[in-house]
Amino acid sequence: MHPVLPARRRLRRALLLGLLLALPGALLPVGLPLLAAPAQAQAAPDAAMPPGTLVFVKDHDVWIARGDGSAARRVTTGGAAGNPWRSPTQSGTGVIVATRGPLLYRMDQWGNVLDVIDPPALVNTAGQPMDGTVAEAAISPDGSRIAYTYTQYTCPVGVGCAWRSVTGYTDATTTSPPAKYGTTPFEHPSWVTDGRTLVTGGYLSQLNLHDLGHGEAVHWFDDSELYANDTDLGNGEVSPDGRLLAAVRGYGDSQQIIWYAVNGDARTGRPTLPTPLCWTETGAGITNPTWAPDGSALAIEQPQGIEIARDIQGCTSITLAIPGGSQPSWSRAALSTQRPAAKRITATARPKVSGKARAGRRLTVSTGRWTPAPTTYAYQWYRDNRPVPGARSRTYRVAKADRGRRLSVRVTASRPGYTSASATTAPLKVRR
Repeated sequence: MHPVLPARRRLRRALLLGLLLALPGALLPVGLPLLAAPAQAQAAPDAAMPPGTLVFVKDHDVWIARGDGSAARRVTTGGAAGNPWRSPTQSGTGVIVATRGPLLYRMDQWGNVLDVIDPPALVNTAGQPMDGTVAEAAISPDGSRIAYTYTQYTCPVGVGCAWRSVTGYTDATTTSPPAKYGTTPFEHPSWVTDGRTLVTGGYLSQLNLHDLGHGEAVHWFDDSELYANDTDLGNGEVSPDGRLLAAVRGYGDSQQIIWYAVNGDARTGRPTLPTPLCWTETGAGITNPTWAPDGSALAIEQPQGIEIARDIQGCTSITLAIPGGSQPSWSRAALSTQRPAAKRITATARPKVSGKARAGRRLTVSTGRWTPAPTTYAYQWYRDNRPVPGARSRTYRVAKADRGRRLSVRVTASRPGYTSASATTAPLKVRR
């Protein structure tokens, strides 16, 4: 890959010509060698700008840009290496969801926070509840639901240590119990429709389709069903019209993006094996493919930034569009060019902590008073101005580690259509 602008990387064309390798009792499709596209072929310079907008991460904050990477601007502020914004996605109506620590934030394109959601804990395949930092999130195209994933290294008794993931769903404006839409032990959720996601993981890194509220995710395919020299396959996304699929193939230095023509109905049915079209060169950090709303282009994260492939069928070139960007997600929403007048919630009385500040005793924080009246509250307890992991309810049992420290609570008040606001209690010294 080339670090200078415009960076163009040759793509390779996948030719799956139906060659079959006869095996005892079975036929296994095998991909022929992948051929380099003509070196002189390049995307047309006067090609129309891809529609919609890209949201992405840069300098630990959420940004937004037009479909060609132009007019980029920062959406959030305050992101840092120790507390970054992650996994931004955007609905077709222009509502952005991003994660920060254990919380989901809904905001408009100007960073005005509409809601703060503390998603429920989910149970993994070992029967363990998983909570804390949200690894990934994705808002549905209509903006009504949010998929979220926990990924942690766990060591349950009698099962063995491993990285485990679990994905659940919540309504976008109110917290939903995990049982409402079901959960799945897979990761990297992307929306195929407003009621179906594509999730990946498990043995052989399968691609699976999960219909919300209809049981387990259903296997679509894995790399071994197309190639004899199979490898990992995941982090996929189906184009909005259901015709194309892109995914991350391989791992480490062999990682690349591959895309396919979908055969069958990925939106409502059970598609068959897709037909490979193109793949990029390999390299560590090539990941997170996302389709333009009309399927005319594909954005890809690579170490230098976000690249855009414009010649989806010809497999000829790919151009660096957003230097330094990562975690791209494409939406049909147009770029808002006029900042809306923000409606804000205001604290009229500071929240207070009640109870005895001694180890083993329980403390309770009030919500404070606000105008207009909030519909939801989120809580985070702090020990000497550092977040206490998992302490996100109105009550808190004082631990031995709190002795001699100062406890405080940040209360975040939210109301649909308003910018959320936070207020912090006065610090409370815990007796030794």
